[in-house]
Amino acid sequence: MRRRLSPLLPCLLLLLGVANVDARLFRADNGDRRLLGIPLELQAGRSHCAPATMAAVMNYYGIATDQRTLAVEVGSTRDTGTDVESMLGIVARSCAQYGIEVETLVDFDYARYRRTILAYNRLARKAGAKRLWFTDRGHLDLAKTFETADIGLLRRTFGRRERAAFRKAVQGGIDAGAPLIWGVVLGIAPEPELAPYGRGGHLRLIIGYNAATEEILYADPWGPGHALKRMPLADAQAITMSLHRLKRATPARGR
Repeated sequence: MRRRLSPLLPCLLLLLGVANVDARLFRADNGDRRLLGIPLELQAGRSHCAPATMAAVMNYYGIATDQRTLAVEVGSTRDTGTDVESMLGIVARSCAQYGIEVETLVDFDYARYRRTILAYNRLARKAGAKRLWFTDRGHLDLAKTFETADIGLLRRTFGRRERAAFRKAVQGGIDAGAPLIWGVVLGIAPEPELAPYGRGGHLRLIIGYNAATEEILYADPWGPGHALKRMPLADAQAITMSLHRLKRATPARGR
């Protein structure tokens, strides 16, 4: 059975909890800035990273749900996983009644991926490295496309302006008290503890950053040992396929 809250409770939690950024944002002596109070939702299976991640964010905002409910609503399966766009649509509809909307910071955009892949292949050709598999048909097989990707070359496909924009999106979200829903391609950046995953899409949360060391802090629903991890910002940008956050809806003009 799906748990429900009084419509007033999430609003009170926003006013007293999430909206109180100073109480939620932990500042460590080493420069880490990290959000507190995000529930750890461990994925029930390999295909449940998206429902688990979304459930954690919604519960952080005081909207009670669980990954199994979301998985059923979106039609997650063991073989095909979860359609993240459909999941975001379901989350957006559920959150709208509480005055919360889904904001897209980095969209899963074919044109953006196409530019990245073509830039990578130019660098790979000069370096004598393997180029990424690519077919210009408007569809990407993430596991196949990035099977031979090198993290060093992939980092170099992003310029200073793009790196600054990604840094601003991450730091702005955390400073505003909003964990970031982070879609990534696994198997490119060094993450030996997740090696069984192989290459392919995955969803997790960015929960903090360290400006001094140029790192992001993140939580992965894979297991209890993955509740607080870190990665260089440049690597995080290189493997990002999407980035979203929840925020209070902007009132329509005239209201």
